[in-house]
Amino acid sequence: MFRSLPDIRDPEHATDVGFLLITLSLLVGGAAAVAAGWFLTRALADAWRRAVVGALSVFGTMLLSAVSMPADLVGGRPALTAYLVALIAAATFAYRAALRAASQ
Repeated sequence: MFRSLPDIRDPEHATDVGFLLITLSLLVGGAAAVAAGWFLTRALADAWRRAVVGALSVFGTMLLSAVSMPADLVGGRPALTAYLVALIAAATFAYRAALRAASQ
């Protein structure tokens, strides 16, 4: 996605679709991370602890997204596809573990 950023300095002329795609994916990914952290910690009574987990979820999401840049540089689309599959598998495992922990 970063390759599709416009190569101009003036943000008013940044009409490239890639910039919009990166911005939207950053906002939607951050919102999804906060929502996942908030809803998975619904057993906690304190709202501020749930909010801290949501903020940590966003931080972790941004770190995981930063790993995609070297994966793209090293392996291209096949490496990004493998990384996506690994992330989906890890998210499924973490979700099931969180549900098991919440039910105990």
